[in-house]
Amino acid sequence: MRTLIAILLFSFSFSQEYCAGDVISQDHQSQTFDVCYPCVTCDPWSLSDYAGDILFLDMSASWCAPCFSAIDFIDQLEEYWTGQNPNVKFVTALADIGEPYSCNDWGNAGTQGSPLIVEDDGRLFDWFHDSNGQYPSYVLIDHTMTVRAKPSSVLSNGNSNECDG
Repeated sequence: MRTLIAILLFSFSFSQEYCAGDVISQDHQSQTFDVCYPCVTCDPWSLSDYAGDILFLDMSASWCAPCFSAIDFIDQLEEYWTGQNPNVKFVTALADIGEPYSCNDWGNAGTQGSPLIVEDDGRLFDWFHDSNGQYPSYVLIDHTMTVRAKPSSVLSNGNSNECDG
């Protein structure tokens, strides 16, 4: 019985989905992800690195044409917000690296600035995907590590699911 409870608790810790208004657990804030761009030997990345900041998290896949097409627009957003408020940060979590784009291909397609992290195990997508459950997916996290919205596009939030905010 203890084994079953341990398995259920373990599986729940990796399958949690955050909705708008949810505070990200300390355990999830502390989990680290490899940074694959802009440097070869960057320190691992975690959500806790951005406590106190506002985070725009872009979840993309290297095979996703709309994701790749959004790079320029997200760069423009980052440039704008960097000038408006230095506490607004941008991060891209890239899944399926090398199918077809490598991390460097993806990073070089945009303006070097925000980190590009490896998301091949799907943890971030499981936590934050919008109700459409497809790429690209975005999440806005405030300075208290509260999920504020999971918009369906970088231009507007047409999602009507309450969890998306």
